[in-house]
Amino acid sequence: MTTDYETARIFIVDQDPALAMQAFLSGKVIVQGDMMKMMAMQTAIPSNEFTDTIAAEIKAITAD
Repeated sequence: MTTDYETARIFIVDQDPALAMQAFLSGKVIVQGDMMKMMAMQTAIPSNEFTDTIAAEIKAITAD
């Protein structure tokens, strides 16, 4: 997957699915390889207290 910094921030820090889909559909995200594997990975990422804490820490250190 190739994208610019702002779009990567939407995916990783903001975790806004609507904005992520908009970026993908507008061509700001370029995917090479097996698209089915990438789509399968998005449901494989667990969401629990640990991952929520890490996400909050990343968001704190990347704040504007």
